[in-house]
Amino acid sequence: MPKNTNYEELKQRVKGLEREVSKRVEAAETIMHLNAVLYAICEVNELILKEKNPKRLLNCLCSKLVGTRGYYNSWIALINGSSKLLDCAEAGLGDKFMPMLEQLKRGKWTDRARKALRQSDILVTEDPVSSCQDCPLSNMYRGRGAMTKRLEYSGKVYGVFSASVPRDFVADKEEQFMFQEIAGNIAFALHSLGEEKERKWAEQVLRSREKALRQKTIDLEKANIALEVLLKKREEDKKELGEKVLINVKRLVFPYLEKLKKLSTSENQLALIDNLESNLNEIISPFLKRLSSTKFQILTPAELQIANLIKEGKTSKEIAQLLNTSKAAIDFHRQNLRKKLGLKSRKSNLRSHLLTLSQY
Repeated sequence: MPKNTNYEELKQRVKGLEREVSKRVEAAETIMHLNAVLYAICEVNELILKEKNPKRLLNCLCSKLVGTRGYYNSWIALINGSSKLLDCAEAGLGDKFMPMLEQLKRGKWTDRARKALRQSDILVTEDPVSSCQDCPLSNMYRGRGAMTKRLEYSGKVYGVFSASVPRDFVADKEEQFMFQEIAGNIAFALHSLGEEKERKWAEQVLRSREKALRQKTIDLEKANIALEVLLKKREEDKKELGEKVLINVKRLVFPYLEKLKKLSTSENQLALIDNLESNLNEIISPFLKRLSSTKFQILTPAELQIANLIKEGKTSKEIAQLLNTSKAAIDFHRQNLRKKLGLKSRKSNLRSHLLTLSQY
């Protein structure tokens, strides 16, 4: 009996040691795996800081996570606001991922992927073979587990990240925590790249607008130069026209007036010819231009005629004889001229004021 008792005790102790060794082996394997994942996280973070091309970043991320032996395989699918596939990357699957890719392109997401996109927490699948019947990759996950997490930053969902891990580790809290850290870092990288892309686009738009503005400025300067040339030409034409009118009046009109003076016998006719000559001189002088300006458009033609005669020194009686009207009518027009020209004071001389206007 004692021998049997000692044997049983020894047997129990051996089993206990085996369990202890097994636990330590499992713990060592877990530590090795977690170290591999942790190393992968460091490499992922370093890659995120260096790589600015989204396509290369996704491919390198998946390769890093698998290359460190942290995960059997990993894949990332990016979506737009309508949950349509934008881009996809994988590592550890190769051609076997093609059925899954074609399915995603058709907009046919697996149940687990849809569920992961709807929730913020990590989605753990301990037995993908039995739980993911609609997934083309499920048969590759025998003896393995899977973790899936949506990629989200600042309320924006960029896509989904999934990886295959040893089944013994899939429920481990530290394993899940590090997976979430990786997913968070990937989402942040996508967010940063998006902001960088928007910044570059804004800079490009700004440069384009500045270029267009510079061109408009150049075109405007050219237009201003052309306008200045046209205005200068207009002034020259105007001056030339005035000179032509002056020359034509002196050459073609004044000689005939001189002949009329010689042929006229009555003083009344001579006075009318003198008045005509005087009016022509006023037409080619700045006096009538001044009276015809905007300020003096209130003067009637009769008032303009009388104002011209007053400026020549004619009295009311002489003007009445020339115009075949009464002296009272001329005096009436004189009063209207004083009012319209702003000569309220009686001391102000109408002829002196008219002579002043002729100087402008």
